[in-house]
Amino acid sequence: MLPLLLFFSSFLNVAHGWNCDEQYNQGCSIVPKAGGSGVYPDWEYGCIDGCKFELDSEFICGGIQNPPVYRLDTSRCCAQFIPLDQATQECCYEGVMDKVNGYCGQYPSDGSMDTSCLYDPPKQKKLEGYSSKLAAETQRVLLDDTAASCESLYSRAKNDSAVCVDTAVQPAPPTAAFPTQPCKAANSENGCFNMYAYSNAAAHACGSRWILDFFEYGCCGKGIPYSMKKDSCCYNADGNYHFVVINNGHACDQLTPVCKDKYPYATCLDGQTCWDEEYIQ
Repeated sequence: MLPLLLFFSSFLNVAHGWNCDEQYNQGCSIVPKAGGSGVYPDWEYGCIDGCKFELDSEFICGGIQNPPVYRLDTSRCCAQFIPLDQATQECCYEGVMDKVNGYCGQYPSDGSMDTSCLYDPPKQKKLEGYSSKLAAETQRVLLDDTAASCESLYSRAKNDSAVCVDTAVQPAPPTAAFPTQPCKAANSENGCFNMYAYSNAAAHACGSRWILDFFEYGCCGKGIPYSMKKDSCCYNADGNYHFVVINNGHACDQLTPVCKDKYPYATCLDGQTCWDEEYIQ
């Protein structure tokens, strides 16, 4: 089970492509590719908080960071919407780790891990702003037991709160919580991702299409949504890609380099259901 991570191992100077620094929150719309169908993923630009981003080269990781737009060729996302530098860092089980300190290894399914192999990272620096997110947990709209909780992660929640919403479904319909949808810009309380509004206190944007509950779901790699309680975000060093293992909350872990002969790089094993970074498209 991946714990709630509100930390960030080293602040990144990640190159991002923010297209409207001087026009923040002025509003924008989804722009289809010329001659295309206009149906996702056949978009040239998506829209986050009133500013456009290019689907072919950029993705979204979070909402606290300003801007939350990162480049696909240099960055990835981890756990509770933490951006990382893919050249030097990776996302594995408990969060972001520097590749120089260890690797993301396979965790034994029977739990028989040699605990001396586990990497024990130093206390991480809290990312500015995330402490207020934790305080906001008691204020967010909670799902009741009968509401759709996005168990499959690839279907829209049918309730009005932004728990797991697929913004590829267009146009964004008005709801009880957001009667003026589709939105075009953000405000002090709500974000706006691909014309869908969501509560800043409860959710973040992930990848090119997902709005996810901050306390229930993580964002892996290029933007794979996953349950923080039931699934694992892992990194395969051989293939240089992140993937999610479904229904295994501890499929991988951060291990010390000396244990590579004992525990191989994390990978999708026979019998497991996994989503890799290209699957989300």
